[in-house]
Amino acid sequence: MPRRSRSRSTVSSSSPSPRAATSSSASRTATASSFLGFRRGGKAVPRRPQGRRPGPPPLDVLLRVLTSLCLMLACALPVHADEVSPAWMQVDVGKQSVRLLIVGSADGTNGTMNFNGYGNGEMSVIVPLGWTVRVDFENKGLAALPHSLVILNPVTPLPIEDGVPAFPRALTVRLVAGLLAGETDSFEFVANKEGRFLFFCGVTGHGVAGMWDYLIVSKEARLPSVQVTGKKSGAGSAQETKSLFAYDGHAWRRLSEGEKLALLSGFLSGAALEQGLRFPFAPSVYKARLEDFYHYQDRLEIPLYRALVLINEHILQGVR
Repeated sequence: MPRRSRSRSTVSSSSPSPRAATSSSASRTATASSFLGFRRGGKAVPRRPQGRRPGPPPLDVLLRVLTSLCLMLACALPVHADEVSPAWMQVDVGKQSVRLLIVGSADGTNGTMNFNGYGNGEMSVIVPLGWTVRVDFENKGLAALPHSLVILNPVTPLPIEDGVPAFPRALTVRLVAGLLAGETDSFEFVANKEGRFLFFCGVTGHGVAGMWDYLIVSKEARLPSVQVTGKKSGAGSAQETKSLFAYDGHAWRRLSEGEKLALLSGFLSGAALEQGLRFPFAPSVYKARLEDFYHYQDRLEIPLYRALVLINEHILQGVR
């Protein structure tokens, strides 16, 4: 006898059972309660789900925060400023002009090869773009050496003598021959181009011996100012004398023209004065005599210092 098949009733997905509806409602209630908190007055406020932690902030946010911290630290830390307000600089804000008294060979720094006591770029005069600059130059005359001044474009290598001014008429008279001790000259120019320039002595061998400093024309500057660095140690007459003792005729021949003049200039204006030696002529004169002296092969072994003393004695005695 055939069996009757039992029919199974199916439940439509669109009609949830009461139990399923109750479960779904409870789930939604639990989810909602996990996001909502309750306080007095019955007002719901958002609450962070339990067990979830915030992720790291975006990279750009971190960079902005770090930048802000660095700026705050930079402002908080003490900064050592080398800016000075020298008496030799006079500023007229109304006329947008600055007057500088530049003294050549102001003291014994760098063997007297200095401007206002600074050489080898130790001094920087900063001038706003478009201002008028008047320079009163005086050769103080230490070591009885002539000096001059020109505002020069920075070039490498530095010229042995002379120089093309970076601004029209920005130079003293007798640029190569130089002004003698006690002589003065003045010039004036408009700082109409931005950049870094040089105060440079155009007398033969002086600039390359370190008689130069900086003039900076800046559109960022609001007023003229002067910045200096510390005096260099280790340089001076003792080192220059030691250098002379280290050279002989062979070493002299290997030097360039500029190196020869720089070596002689440093010695004549430094160690020679301290030792009470009298070398009354310009370094170029002694350089020419040394070239003649070392022309002979049998003299190449004679130390440079000894050769220089012998040449000087002959000059002072009038022997040619």
